[in-house]
Amino acid sequence: MSARKGHRKGGRIRASAAVIERNGLILVGLRMKDDTYGGYWEFPGGKIDPGEDTRTCLARELEEELEVTAEIGEVICVVEPNPGFHLTVHRARIGDEEPKLNEHDELRWVRLDQLDELNMLPADKPVIRMLKEQAIDRTTDGD
Repeated sequence: MSARKGHRKGGRIRASAAVIERNGLILVGLRMKDDTYGGYWEFPGGKIDPGEDTRTCLARELEEELEVTAEIGEVICVVEPNPGFHLTVHRARIGDEEPKLNEHDELRWVRLDQLDELNMLPADKPVIRMLKEQAIDRTTDGD
């Protein structure tokens, strides 16, 4: 997520992140070493500016961070890892364009089961659990 000052509503930072899937893989970025939480992996996104909703924020952040045009989908979950931080996570889709390294030291496409091997941001860990639960639900729905 970009380092810009985010919109605080009621003293909380509000942010939005994207789970971008392509061919069964999920895009994650390694935060730059000199950033807050540098060296952690994250789902791309950023802080919500005043007047923005989560979808508008996410489309802007993905354009700025990755130079991609994204179709922002449904909300996967809302995470509040501490009283000062509110994160809304959406599914998102990008075309065939390859994301660019503007705000990360590295970008990787990984399988869902590989996310546990990465040093993910603490706020993203509940998102991974939710994604795994949804994947299990999809496989058992057909039984």
